Amino acid sequence: MATNHEVRSSNLFGRAILAAVLAALLLITSPLPLAAQQGSVIAARAAWARIAAPGVPVAAGYLQLVNSGPQADELVGASSPRARSVQIHQTQIVEGVMRMREAPSVTLAPGALVVFEPGGLHLMIMGVDPALNEGDELPVILRFKQAGEQTVVLRLSARAPPSDPSVKRR
Repeated sequence: MATNHEVRSSNLFGRAILAAVLAALLLITSPLPLAAQQGSVIAARAAWARIAAPGVPVAAGYLQLVNSGPQADELVGASSPRARSVQIHQTQIVEGVMRMREAPSVTLAPGALVVFEPGGLHLMIMGVDPALNEGDELPVILRFKQAGEQTVVLRLSARAPPSDPSVKRR
């Protein structure tokens, strides 16, 4: 006949196994994030922001987004803890006049490279923290339809960095 101690030890061991099995089942059956299900893989590179003159709380963000996944994705918004708002903008020439318009989203086809550059697509960053100066870093949270949120760090500069291939030099 089993002693009281043996029964308790056996019962605890059984409960531990049951808990491990339940945890494994939960991990296996719980849905993956949509990005993992869809295979969307977005990478940001060459990220920087042009700051305005001192006292002007506006910056323009530039970067390259690469979708290396097999599914299209869409940049649907952006924000920053160090700015009041961040909008996706497109610069266009309309009837000979350069205009900036807010773009509701930007589609990234599978394998696509989308360049945010001066005179084209860019992030309009308004209400920038006045404590930020040239050389500082500005975190921006990009929101994708499939991939979710991704934080990108933009280096603040008055001029395009030499490494930015999207900017034509004179």
